[in-house]
Amino acid sequence: MGLPKLTEPGPWQQCYEDQDVRTLAEWGITGPIETVRLVPVEKPRELRELDYKVASYWEKLAAEITAKGGKPRNGIFHGVANMDAIDVDGKTLVIGTYQADFATLRFKLDELFPDQGQEPQLTAEEKGILQDFFHILGVSALTQSAQGLYLFGRVQKDNFLKGGMTEYVPQGFLDRRQNDHDPNVNAYDQELLKELEEETSLTPDAIEARDITRIIVSDIYSNLTVLSEIRLRIGYDERTQLSREHDSLVWYTRPEILEIHERRHTSLVPTVPRLFEKSESV
Repeated sequence: MGLPKLTEPGPWQQCYEDQDVRTLAEWGITGPIETVRLVPVEKPRELRELDYKVASYWEKLAAEITAKGGKPRNGIFHGVANMDAIDVDGKTLVIGTYQADFATLRFKLDELFPDQGQEPQLTAEEKGILQDFFHILGVSALTQSAQGLYLFGRVQKDNFLKGGMTEYVPQGFLDRRQNDHDPNVNAYDQELLKELEEETSLTPDAIEARDITRIIVSDIYSNLTVLSEIRLRIGYDERTQLSREHDSLVWYTRPEILEIHERRHTSLVPTVPRLFEKSESV
């Protein structure tokens, strides 16, 4: 796969332009939104028609990984076609999700960022289908201290895509579990709090308030992320601890982030300036 590092100016700019970051109101969603409910939907027909190509691709890739002594893992996630899969029920964001997998994500990126001389397996129309209908549901939050600073982590250097870059914390894909569509289970909340604890060691008692405020859609890099804003109780900003994902955690003000963007923008994961340049109150 010829997927480029985001620290390179060209790929960084492409990724930056691919991040459609909007408030709920800008997406036409009237708030406030307090929670997320997942409902099962059928995978779009256009994607199902590409399943045989994904399966063939994954079979070959898994064999290559195994031959090198690795263990191929085709992780299962919540797939979201696009914003048409999202509805509102009172103060709840209702998201229709289908079963998505790592194999499709890897195949999509392989085709969009081919190695030199790589023979394409998809037509231009089929690549467009993957961009239009294949997104993985993500969870993330802007974590703010009681003093108004925002929490960021510098990604470990062994991360090929964004190693050494600064990102807001926490964030991640929502893994698919058996009871996620149970109306009594809040899978979004569970995953967000899990990511917060894994990346910062903070537990729910650290949270003063939390609001769902934005949705981020990336057609190329394949995520549809529901973003919350977390405000911590006084003193909890001093209790954060490093995880294996980051080599440092740091608190910044909005002006400081915009200054970093101005001086060396490729040191920031592209979603960061997208979030912070649009509004005085992020």
